[in-house]
Amino acid sequence: MKIKIGTRKSKLALIQTNIIKNLIEKNTNHKCEIVEMSTLGDDRRDLKLTDFGGKGAFVDTIEKALLDKSIDIAVHSAKDLPVQLEQGLEIGAVAKRANPQDVLIMAQGKTISSDSVIGTGSIRRQLQIKAKYGCKCKDIRGNVPTRLKKLDDGEYDGIILARAGLDRLDMIDIDKYNYEFFETSDFVPASCQGIIAVENRADDEYIRDVLKAINHMETYVCFVAERAFLKAMDSGCQTPLGAISEIGENNLKMECFYYKDRIVKMSIEGENPVLTAAVLAKKLKEVTNEG
Repeated sequence: MKIKIGTRKSKLALIQTNIIKNLIEKNTNHKCEIVEMSTLGDDRRDLKLTDFGGKGAFVDTIEKALLDKSIDIAVHSAKDLPVQLEQGLEIGAVAKRANPQDVLIMAQGKTISSDSVIGTGSIRRQLQIKAKYGCKCKDIRGNVPTRLKKLDDGEYDGIILARAGLDRLDMIDIDKYNYEFFETSDFVPASCQGIIAVENRADDEYIRDVLKAINHMETYVCFVAERAFLKAMDSGCQTPLGAISEIGENNLKMECFYYKDRIVKMSIEGENPVLTAAVLAKKLKEVTNEG
């Protein structure tokens, strides 16, 4: 059986899809065919991400293709997934998590100041970089190469990107740019940042078995925990919220960032990933008077 994989058309999306393709072909007896698609988020570059009214702008077309069986599986950046998947769909596997850090990129020789204009469309990133440096922020859209070109053209003094994308694209150039790699405890990333997720039809037992062979369990536990946290917080892309988790010897540690009139950061440890996420969300709501 040749497995059809749906994906966005960007260079990064195709690199991530080939990671999954290679895992399937290496660990099972199947060959794969990549099917490139455009999503609403790709087609409407004139809009801010917040204009779409919630997450899902980069997965809508692909999920429809899954449901009508034009493709067998879909590959996504996990942080782009809506909190609630379309009915009948599930995440059957994730690849090993890449570095989840956010990165500030500036031209070589430049340093950030209160007058610096930093490009990012993420409210979460804007709030954290302003709190850290007192700088200004300006919205930015486009894929990684497009954003770097806007930086090169002087539209911004700096931009913030996910390190995972830079690493996968092999676009870290220390001769051209200054980088500040933020520790996740200091600058909390988006939930599930750095994770590649594979979506499938929940009733397709054959594909479910194929995906079990490539699922990275440690990453999957973190994925489940961070998604559970988003769901407990009832979060969409307009909510300034981030979370990062890691597995210790006997438990899971999760840290979060939230903004409600003020910046709030909290952390928690627990054995059950879903319960731990729910407890953290409950405590966060209590602190911000939402509980």
